[in-house]
This record gives sequence, structure tokens and C-alpha cells, in this order.
Amino acid sequence: AGIKTDALTALEFIRSHPLTANTKLVAYGQSLGGAVALDIVAANEPEFAGIILENTFLSIRKLIPSVLPILKWVTFLASEKWDSEKVVRQINSVPTLFLSGLQDDLVPPPHMRKLYELLSRNQDGKRMKVTWEEFATGKHNDTFAQPGYFEAIAKWWKDTVDAADPYVPTGRLVALEPRDSIEKSDGENIYRVESASADKSYANSERESPVAAATSVSESSKKSD
Repeated sequence: AGIKTDALTALEFIRSHPLTANTKLVAYGQSLGGAVALDIVAANEPEFAGIILENTFLSIRKLIPSVLPILKWVTFLASEKWDSEKVVRQINSVPTLFLSGLQDDLVPPPHMRKLYELLSRNQDGKRMKVTWEEFATGKHNDTFAQPGYFEAIAKWWKDTVDAADPYVPTGRLVALEPRDSIEKSDGENIYRVESASADKSYANSERESPVAAATSVSESSKKSD
């Protein structure tokens, strides 16, 4: 529940921040991160332009037998489920890129293939396209270092994300609308600057000295006292 809350909080922040409120979003997740990505997208499809999944699993319980064979008879005791095999069926409109290392030494590659097959049932070739890329020598933690990895992502991004319509605010996250000012920190002081939606541009605000801003707040406090 904690990771799910963190993911939702991050999404709400991104959609409320003046610099990212109208940005196309792509959820990327590797291993457990893939389960988190599927979960947040399944619950908030209109907010995302795509998903990238790398070496993720069907569920924790189905992963245990290959990671800890001695526990294969008690997988029902696992409190963490992350049932991506179930969640993936709930996604109906978000294009997805699967990046699979065929020498994965932690998550059996068939897990990824099964997720791909389940999601492919919903693709229509227009709104939702499911793409599979595999890397013959890729292991669980080094698939990103395989030849063609970043090229595959770049091509998918150009064909899918760049080609998608601009993001239109859905109003689903109305509790966190873009603000006219945001808090920033220089490591010692917390101060407020106006966002791009205020009279002064964010760029100009960035050039303001945090020390001066903090001093101004301090002086105002002294005067009020």
C-alpha cells in the first residue's frame, strides 16, 4: 500500500505542478517497478500516453517458486501480491512497450510474454498498440546495456508518444490544480516563487536569490512582531 500511495502522490504532484501539468506522461517500470507502473496506469489511464515495462513478473506469488523454490508450497502466505496478471487486463487504451531480457536470471521471461499476450488482446492498432522487444543476452539487471535497447525505446517513443494527441486535462485530479506559486529550497531555506501562471514568469523567479527571499520573509516577520 505504501508504494501505491507514493506512486499516486507523485502523479498528483506532476499533474499539479505548473511545469508538468500538461505534459504527456509515460510510466516506466523494471521488475517490481513494472508492477507499480501497471497499477498506477490501470487506475488512471487518461493521465498516461504510454507504459514501458522491463523484466517484470505476473505476480509475487507466481515469482516465488523460481526465486525461492523451497517456498513454492506456501506462496499463499505472501502478503505482497502485486498481481500484474490481473491488473494488466484492466488497461484498455494506453500503448505499451515490453522490453524483455531473454536471459533474465530472476524473473522467468515467460512472465513478460504472458503479460504481453494478455495486454495484446485489447490493442486496436490505433489508440492502443502493444510492442514487444526482446534482447537475447539480456539479464534481469543489464538488459538496458544490450545493443539496440535505447534505439528501441527511441523508435517506440517517436511512433507512439510523440505521435499522440496533446494531453488534455481530465479534471480527475481536481484536488490538486496547478498553483500560482510553488515552494523551492536551496538546501537550507524554503521559499516561495511564482509559477508561470502568475504575473511574473517562472524563469524570472528562478533567477531570484533564495537568500534574499528568505531574508525578506525574515524581515517581514520582524516587522509584524
